Amino acid sequence: MSRTRNSNNIEFGHLSWKDDHLCVMFDNKRITNPARKPEKLRRVFANPKMPEICPILALGIYLLSIEQDAKRLFPPPPLHKNERHKTVDLTKTRELVAKELQAKGIRTSTLGSDSIQKGAVVYCVS
Repeated sequence: MSRTRNSNNIEFGHLSWKDDHLCVMFDNKRITNPARKPEKLRRVFANPKMPEICPILALGIYLLSIEQDAKRLFPPPPLHKNERHKTVDLTKTRELVAKELQAKGIRTSTLGSDSIQKGAVVYCVS
């Protein structure tokens, strides 16, 4: 599991591939012992048997659906309430994913995440 603060600060430079998995390097700011490493590696594996919950597929769909910042994986939170929905418009993506899940006989109500960003991040790093 990852803290939202850490997940929101993931940069593309923190991501790498090793063999068959994605590596995400987190900066561990809660270290009190100087002998410990300041970084924490998390490994993310694909789930080809259940693509509806595959974190690599979810990340790919997310990356194809947003205007990418040159440095950060997830956009910073909006400064003003009226800008909340301007950063990422996933309406079309949600419709396509829901339609595909329905075609496979999967009810979207059985998949619980309150947003693609938060759901993908929490699943990827857990």
